[in-house]
Parts: sequence; structure tokens; C-alpha cells
Amino acid sequence: LIQDADDEIRRAVLQWAGDLRRFDIDLAVYGRGLADRSPRVQAAAALALYRVGRKFDDESRRLFAMSVRDLLAENADRDPVLRHACVMAWTGLATPQQIEQFGFEGSVPVRRAAIVALRRLRSPRVAKLLMHSSRLVREEAARAIYDEPIPEAMEQLAAAVWRGVGSDAFTRRALAANYRLGDEASAERIATFLSRADCPASMREEAWSMLEHWARPPGRDRVLGMWRPITTRTSRPAANAVQAHWDQWKSDTKMAPRAALAAVRVGLVVSLPYLVHAVVDASRPASYRAEAIQAIDAHDARQGLNWARRLVDDSHAELRGVARRIMVDRAPIEALPLVIESVRSGTRRERQDALRLLGTLKHPSAEKELLRLFALWTDGRLAPAIGLELLEAVRQYTKRFGSAELKRKLEAYEASRAALPLADRYRELQAGGDASRGRDVFFGDVRASCSRCHTIDGRGGLVGPDLTHVAKDKDRKQLLESIIDPNRTIAKGFETIALFIDDGRVITGIVRSEDQRQLVLIDADGRQMVISKESIEERHTTTSAMPQDMLKQLPPGVIRDLVEFLSARK
Repeated sequence: LIQDADDEIRRAVLQWAGDLRRFDIDLAVYGRGLADRSPRVQAAAALALYRVGRKFDDESRRLFAMSVRDLLAENADRDPVLRHACVMAWTGLATPQQIEQFGFEGSVPVRRAAIVALRRLRSPRVAKLLMHSSRLVREEAARAIYDEPIPEAMEQLAAAVWRGVGSDAFTRRALAANYRLGDEASAERIATFLSRADCPASMREEAWSMLEHWARPPGRDRVLGMWRPITTRTSRPAANAVQAHWDQWKSDTKMAPRAALAAVRVGLVVSLPYLVHAVVDASRPASYRAEAIQAIDAHDARQGLNWARRLVDDSHAELRGVARRIMVDRAPIEALPLVIESVRSGTRRERQDALRLLGTLKHPSAEKELLRLFALWTDGRLAPAIGLELLEAVRQYTKRFGSAELKRKLEAYEASRAALPLADRYRELQAGGDASRGRDVFFGDVRASCSRCHTIDGRGGLVGPDLTHVAKDKDRKQLLESIIDPNRTIAKGFETIALFIDDGRVITGIVRSEDQRQLVLIDADGRQMVISKESIEERHTTTSAMPQDMLKQLPPGVIRDLVEFLSARK
């Protein structure tokens, strides 16, 4: 039957052999499967070898592993199902040493498959591929070590931080590996990374933040966003690393203000002249000057307030914003009129920031301004871009200071919109976000996992619609609806179906193609499945494959940033 003309018969033979762990049949059956003309049959042969290969003799396992290597090279990443099957075959056939060798010998698709196989085996040998000449191979190795994780290889990843120059995916994980290790050597590597002239600008702030938060790491992983808490520890390694590099950093006019801020935050004493010089130098970017003001304030509250008073009317909005925040902390009554003025006449960003501050100021004037703005919002006469900040400010003020009138109006507002469709109920999320942050959410936030299913500019998954030009025919309300209420309107051709199979399985996915004999489905993980129509007993359309609880998964501001990013895709 392995020579039958029907692809499905040949595939079934190999599935039978693998499921029953038949190592006692002619091994040529598996060889024929790997050499078959049909990728489906080849994949079935590879999966069968994964299940039964451990029972073969060493020479047979070696030869089959080499055949799988050749199949991976021939496939060249064209068929993801076949690639996955080959990776699984290696984990059942080859030793970690053999897979490592394949990772250095073959083409890039073979090398990447070797890393995935080592990752599945949780083998620290994957660390050797961190030094590979191919950027793609290095990135896959870094993902295997950090994302899995493979603790035995974490030190090698941390030490290889400079192999990632030009690749945020690699560098971010290498820095995070140092951050997780948390020892003196790790802090020194991060400080050395910052000291080099070719330190990537995109990673510089991340490195500073790691040193500053050394003693109290957040519970969520800095790369993956999942809960991976690190035990609270001393800031001494970070302080020692900053101290060791301070003389170099303070002589660099570009690095001095940021380095001074980091030094203050890890508990070192920094001379104020370095910070003052950074503040008064108008040739510096506003962001550096703002950081220097914050460092002065952290070092000396009185000096911080004095500088805030001088800069609250500066021509740069970023400096004005920092000055207002310092004044709210140090002299709230004096700051209140300035905050109200910014709410009324500032830029969009200033109005948003000022509203956040207004909710923290206990004063009749602050309450009166919030009531005025809330009335405008409920009447639909307030700029949508500051709606989220207003609602959060009202909730914060009510919770902290107990305003009966604000509480009554807020409860009435919440009750009035309870029955509305979600996109109308949360209209404050339709505008006012940050597109650059939204892009980061789309491609990098694992809570959203947008790019797992959707593509923009050729980057991402194929499960859902291509969103490269999504804003051509969708307005902001429709974009928000697609995120938080995905079942309300499902894009044509992307409905999820449920198939009840004659062997008792229930398979769900999106139809990629269909003919008289079979269906090709894409599941939520992007895997392609081919289903014979003869095996389908029932077929039903179900809900959208989009996550149904995005309002629980993402903070409101993050959803708004995502809408802002997508609204620009025209």
C-alpha cells in the first residue's frame, strides 16, 4: 500500500505505522515516505519517525536523520507543516550532538529547524549557534534559550549580547538574560553595552531601565510579557556597574544626563553641576533635559521644585510636562492653576498628561473642572482624544477624595451606556492613542498576539485578514469593534468553522481553500490541516477566531494605541 497511486492511502499507511510504533516492518516504508512526491505523505513519514525512531538501531537513526535534513533543505521553509514534521522527526531520531552538527552544516532553513529541535529537547547545545554567522540563526537560538527557557544556556546568551547588534530580537533577549541572572558580571555587561559607541539606540533605554530596576524587577517578563517573576534582590550589582563607568559617561555630553539619572536611581550620589549643565544647555534634546530635571528632583527636592518653576513655561512641551508633574508633587496648590490651564489650552499630549494630574489634586477647583469636562464629555462636546484620561481622572478623584457629585454623575453615565454595543460603550478608545506604541503592541505584545494571525507589510501570520491597508475601508469605530467585539462583524472569508469528523474529533479553523475532495484549514496557531470531505459528518460556522476578551487582556490605553496604529494603515 505504500506504493498505492492514491496520496491519501500512502499517508494513512505511514500514520498507522507511526501511531502503532511499528518498528518491526521494513524500514524502507519510512524511506519511501520521506522521498514521496506528496508533501502530505512526507510529513506523515516524518511524524511516524518521530514516534517510532527511538526503537531503531543507531545507524538507521543516523541515516534517517540525514534524510530528514535533506528534506528540510529541499522544502526551504515553503511548507510549514512539513517543516514542523521534520523538526519532530529529528527529536525522535537524532541526538542533540547530531542536531547541533546539522545546525552548522546545512542551509539556513536546516539550521533554524535544528534550533527548534534543540529547543524542543531543551538542550543547552543550542547555545553554540549563538555564534553563527547568520542573523536568522542567531535570533532563533536566542529565542530558544530565553523564551523556552533553557536555564543551562542563559549565561551564554547573556555573554553574547554583542552578537545581536542589528537585531532587536536578539539584543533584547541577551540583555534580559543578564537582567534575569542578576549578578555582578551581568550588570557589568549591561553597563559595558551602554558604554560602547555602537550601542543600538533602540536598546539603550531598555538597558538603562534594567539597571535602574535591578532591585525590584517587575513580575512580567520584559521581553515576553508573561508572568515570570524574579526574586527581589539588592541593587548593589547595578550600583557598582554604574559607579565603574561613571567617569566615562560623565565626560560624554550625550550620555551624562541619562547616566546621572540612572546613578541617582540606583542610590549613588551625583554632583548637581552635571545635571544642571544638562538642563540649561538648550542645544540638548528636550528628552535629555527632562531626564536631568527629574534627576535633580530625585537628588534634591527643593532644587527640583525651583527648576520646575523656571521651566513650566518652556517652549518644549516635554519640559513643561515634567515641570508640572514635579510641581504637583512638591507644591500642589501652586500647580493647580497651571494644570487647569494645560487641560484647557495645551497640546493633545499636554491635555492628556494634565488630566492625569488633575485627578490627583484634592481641591474644589479641581473637582469643579472635572465636573465641567465630564458634562462636555457626556454631551459629546469634548475632544475624543482626551476622553480616556478624563474618565480615569474622574474615577481616581472619586475613589481617593470621595466626591459625591462626581460619583453620582459617573454612575449615571456608566448605567446609560451599559446596553450599548461595545465600540460605542468604549468610545474613549477610538482616538488619542500613540501609533508608535500601537505598532509595538501589534508586532510584539504577546497578550495581543496580533501578528500571530494578521499581516502588515508582509510581516505576520496568515490566519486572519491582511491589515496593511485596513483603514481604507474601516473607520476608527469599526477598528475598535474588530478588536473588542470581533463577533459583531466578521470579515468575509475568515469565518471560523467547526468540523465534526467521523473518528470523533472536532476540528476548528478558517477555510483556506476547498474543492470537491478536501478542505484546507488554518487553525489558530497558523498550522495548515487538510481534511478529506468524506470524513466530515457535520459542518458549522462558529465565532470569530479573534480573542473574545481583549478588554480583559489589554489595558484601555494599549487598545487605544492599537487603534491609532491601525487607523493610519491606509
